[in-house]
Amino acid sequence: MRDILFRGKCVSDGEWVEGDFFQPSGNGDARIRLKYRDCDKYPIYIVDRSTVGQFTGLEDKNGKRIFEGDILAGHSVGNLVVAWDEENARWIGCDSEEWFMCAADWFVHYEVVGNIHDGGLLLPGGGKS
Repeated sequence: MRDILFRGKCVSDGEWVEGDFFQPSGNGDARIRLKYRDCDKYPIYIVDRSTVGQFTGLEDKNGKRIFEGDILAGHSVGNLVVAWDEENARWIGCDSEEWFMCAADWFVHYEVVGNIHDGGLLLPGGGKS
């Protein structure tokens, strides 16, 4: 069984945190609660909702966790952006220029090189993340 895990960028300092995603009722803040084993306290961080992405349950060729919105590099097709395919209920990698899509089982051949939320990385089609 895979971990249900989310990642988001903290509003306070721009650092990335991983854990449980939740939104208290009556409050518009998006929050992530860190997961610690054998601990009675669970730190909670307010995160930018637009940066929240779910863990795919997969790791890249270096063993790094792959999240929704990550940019993967490898193979001959160039960079791929990890996205959820709602119609087919699966994780895919999309090349925005040619709309090449690969199934998630190919992700083990790629390397996470960034994400769509941190600037500076050249995306397929000439755009910047």
